[in-house]
Amino acid sequence: MIKVLKILNHNLTDEQVRALNELYEEKVVVEELPEEFATFLRNTPADERRLRREADALVAFIARKGYDAVILPAGSPAFQFLFARASEDLSADFLFAHSERQVVEKKRPDGSVEKTSTFKFVKWIWL
Repeated sequence: MIKVLKILNHNLTDEQVRALNELYEEKVVVEELPEEFATFLRNTPADERRLRREADALVAFIARKGYDAVILPAGSPAFQFLFARASEDLSADFLFAHSERQVVEKKRPDGSVEKTSTFKFVKWIWL
């Protein structure tokens, strides 16, 4: 059994779950990020010291819980950078959902443009 921590703000699709099981060729259990981390990542502050502290805390949590993989990204780009630096010695795989973006733009009568983006999952990128 493969234990995966999902650090995303949305639920995985059935297609993404199937692809995870195929990637690892065994049963995958996906766990949600604890609420204290999720709340922080939904509203990532601009305080560099706090970003570093939370990145270190998240890495320690992942190591302590023994996750085999982590699905990213979440938080600001600055947090992601600090998290990547802090997690260099972590043995977990890092997974990123790769999607194709399909964009439709419609010009409205008032001259404004309505833009709709649809994302179609393609595959997991495993780093």
